[in-house]
Amino acid sequence: MLKLQVALDLVDLKKAEEIALKCLKGGIDVLEAGTPLIKVAGVDSIKKLKSISRGREVFADMKTVDTGYLEAELAFKNGADLTSVLAAAENETIKEVVKASNDYGGKTVVDFIGVKKIKERAEEIDRFNPDYLLIHLGVDVQKKREFPVQDLNVLSKISSASIAVAGGLNEEKIPRILDYPVNLVIVGGAITKSSNPEEMTRKLKSLLKR
Repeated sequence: MLKLQVALDLVDLKKAEEIALKCLKGGIDVLEAGTPLIKVAGVDSIKKLKSISRGREVFADMKTVDTGYLEAELAFKNGADLTSVLAAAENETIKEVVKASNDYGGKTVVDFIGVKKIKERAEEIDRFNPDYLLIHLGVDVQKKREFPVQDLNVLSKISSASIAVAGGLNEEKIPRILDYPVNLVIVGGAITKSSNPEEMTRKLKSLLKR
């Protein structure tokens, strides 16, 4: 099943909670405690989202780059179902996050943001059995680059892990990736900056069903 995740990349926990509740009414599949939110509100932001999640998954976007087990453990102990580690991190760190995920019954998302040699790095990381590989076009480069849809095919041929996508996705851009092997679509500003996050969530969910 193709899932929709909302990235709550906010710095106000109360506002993030309000938007999350609207997204839940719209049928969101996964709530994300975004990296800025975790930096401002700490792991309590993960705990808060889990408390209102109505059984939906919560993703802690820790973007771990060191102390893999410790950071993943913090995420899982506070209610996360998924946590992220950077593909640019050392292999040992990625393996520690996967170990923590296995120990706590969670899932590891390896984020390829900033990685140039996608194929070579994915071949290395696949040996560690992560749950998701995330092709991620960062906010700072979205105005200069198109979403690298070709990388989705590259990953699907290398790994049996589920594939996630993030990076400036909206109503216009999502249809372009649906012909590619994708399991999780992550949307931030198109929902959180919308005048009606509930309705926007419904629209995007309907696109994923086509």
